[in-house]
Amino acid sequence: MTSADVVNLAVETFRNNNFDKPPDGDRFFEKYGVGNNTIRLDGPFERFNHYKDLLAALRAADEQKFGVIHKGTPLYFLSWLAFDLRRFEAALHFLDAAIAEDKRKDPSGWFNNPGPQFLVLNPSHAAKRTVEALSDRIGQELQRFEQQYHVKFSRDDFIRRFAEPMMKGGNAAVAAAFYVFVLEFDDHVAEVSLRSAPVLGSYQPLFVHLFKGGLLLETLLKLAFPQVVATNPKTTLGTLLQHNDFRARFGFNPSSIADVTVTQLCSDATDTKPETAFQTTGRLRNMAGHNLVRDPLPSVPRDFVTLASQEINAFLYALLTLYP
Repeated sequence: MTSADVVNLAVETFRNNNFDKPPDGDRFFEKYGVGNNTIRLDGPFERFNHYKDLLAALRAADEQKFGVIHKGTPLYFLSWLAFDLRRFEAALHFLDAAIAEDKRKDPSGWFNNPGPQFLVLNPSHAAKRTVEALSDRIGQELQRFEQQYHVKFSRDDFIRRFAEPMMKGGNAAVAAAFYVFVLEFDDHVAEVSLRSAPVLGSYQPLFVHLFKGGLLLETLLKLAFPQVVATNPKTTLGTLLQHNDFRARFGFNPSSIADVTVTQLCSDATDTKPETAFQTTGRLRNMAGHNLVRDPLPSVPRDFVTLASQEINAFLYALLTLYP
């Protein structure tokens, strides 16, 4: 039986039954879903498309009933399969949607479901292999940060200080966005390393990625300093970094984050001072947010690794300072 045949049978069953209770939806998607291989990659593209086609067909068949049926299972698998396909933005979108379904299904116990536990890097569910790989990768960044700044910041601390509070505070997207940033960083390094003439051509994907790092830090600081945002709804990362409230918490304000040449940016980003991490991130937020046409990085992938690592440093240093 083809995937299309299964979808057609699912639509017929969907039209002829009610799914007012969450367990009814769970059983329905267990029957007409295709799951994922818990051990290795196994047809992720075909599985991903099956779930997309299934949900699209159900919505087309009955919009109202589609809004009622519990869709946590297919959205969870769509997220996991998107990770397998290295479509990390899609993985973030579907995981966020799965968590929303879990909250709707079980307002008091939603946190213990697979979607939320994915974001706190708990591998005790179907997507174990993916969560373990993600946990190891985040652990590598934490270890690098510990060595550079001579501090202790374990994965358990990271979950306690950041991932879990963000989840329970309604800001799961911030935790997921950090994971996506790290994973996309790896892909960009691998891809740019294949270029034979790295000083030529466009680096738009790299600068878009670095812009996201600045936006990630800006989001974190806006959550930490709501009083600043309340007085100025148009608050930017630059405003936050120069604000007295930032100095009171961090003990410094970064030097000027005004636009500089790419060569100067890379030259100034080579030490491990926290001020440098924040300055570099602020500069990248400004540069990439206004113009995608930039001079090439002097050396790739080295300079890209340096800049992205500085953004991760700024983000982790902010977590360490703001969430004791």
